[in-house]
Amino acid sequence: MTRWQEIALRWLPLLVWMGVVLGIGGSGALPMQEWNWSRWLLRKGIHLGEYAILSLLVYRALAATRQAFRADLAFMAVGLTVAFAGLDEWRQSFIPGRSGRVLDVGIDAIGAGVGQVMRWNDAKRLFDLALSGVGLLASLPVWGAIALAIKGEDNGPVFFRDQRVGQGGRVFTALKFRTMVPDADRLFGPRQATADDPRVTRVGRVLRATAMDELPQLWNIFVGEMSFVGPRALRPGEIEINRSTFKVQGSTNNVQGSMFNVQGLTKTVQRATFKVQGSKNDGEETEAVTALEGVAGYWERHVVPPGLTGIAQIFADRDIPSRQKFRYDLLYIRRRSFWLDIRLVALSFWVTFRGRWEVRGTKF
Repeated sequence: MTRWQEIALRWLPLLVWMGVVLGIGGSGALPMQEWNWSRWLLRKGIHLGEYAILSLLVYRALAATRQAFRADLAFMAVGLTVAFAGLDEWRQSFIPGRSGRVLDVGIDAIGAGVGQVMRWNDAKRLFDLALSGVGLLASLPVWGAIALAIKGEDNGPVFFRDQRVGQGGRVFTALKFRTMVPDADRLFGPRQATADDPRVTRVGRVLRATAMDELPQLWNIFVGEMSFVGPRALRPGEIEINRSTFKVQGSTNNVQGSMFNVQGLTKTVQRATFKVQGSKNDGEETEAVTALEGVAGYWERHVVPPGLTGIAQIFADRDIPSRQKFRYDLLYIRRRSFWLDIRLVALSFWVTFRGRWEVRGTKF
């Protein structure tokens, strides 16, 4: 990685987040109502989260390539964050219907201090909470448009509720906009979508390409069942189907419907069905069905919460075997950090903008 790429990766997330903070501050969202303490607490909680994340990003930009913690840079990051808060409050005094408050600067200063004492997990959770909360509020109009499109195509249910395996193997209910025909799992079994999958509807193809089908999972992130970044949330009992073509030589007998079972890993069953058609070189396609619980790396990937995006989701070809995708997940677990999460989220927005989530191969 070049020096300029390193600088961009450190400063770009900071600049983007500063824009988010300024946008929230000038939007007039959640206007104050007299004696409405719940709304007041929500507003101040958002302030704390905004400036805790901003303080972390400022420190990251100042620290450059230094690995050890620097107390002087932490104090500088807090000071710069508080100065930015003061400028934001002063700016709001010129916006109709808004007014800058010294109290808010004080709350922002507390948030900046909290940001410097948080561990990675705390920073990650705060980032998830703040971004999912903002995302839920900002995306509500889009939810209505998507719901109308799904209903208009086949009059089926709008949402798809599915059991997924979370951190520590705990099962939770994930929410998504429905992108497949109704009762797809009952008819075809729980398995990942493939290229030109006949189960996917026309509206579903658009939603899947832009990842808009996963907007409802912002709620799963908000309540702590998922994270923005992590391994993909798998279903209990999910299977993988692998197909390959082979030839049988030296046989003149007709064999139909032969099946064999191979048991090697816990809860793993592989079967192959083939047919020989009276020719020495004729053969048919085999089909191997594997329970993902038996694939190496399956349980290790559940030490962290599942995520909407991650290294495997962004960089792995969608059609590679699950054992290879699990290696990407384990790489993320070994290298995970708050800053890696920020980079992966930024890349994910770029993939969404280009509508390339369903691309087989590189997404860039």
